[in-house]
Amino acid sequence: MRITQAAEKVSKGYSRLLLTAGGRPVEDDIAAVKAVWEHIGERARLAVDGNRGLTGQGVLRLSRECRDVPFVLEQPCSTLQENLAVRERLRHPLYLESPPRTCQLPWTRSARSCATGSV
Repeated sequence: MRITQAAEKVSKGYSRLLLTAGGRPVEDDIAAVKAVWEHIGERARLAVDGNRGLTGQGVLRLSRECRDVPFVLEQPCSTLQENLAVRERLRHPLYLESPPRTCQLPWTRSARSCATGSV
């Protein structure tokens, strides 16, 4: 989401913005999160959706370098195990998406201990 798009959405009354992260250098994600936050401030809540495209080290760096920006991390890493491994060191709440029905029960038990919430 470009800064102009973010500003337009906020001016139209959107109260939550979703920024896409992952699949590119984490430095680009950090810069995008900071730029949008500097522009919109507290006029809207932010969510950063990693779309399972961040590495464990990448999501830790994103959270650490954006520690002053309030946002929720959605599904940053590819696997539940990766999300479990970084969860305690994140500085932001972690939300996980629901899995396919074929793995619902085991995933649900593990995810409850991992995530702050789910989307």
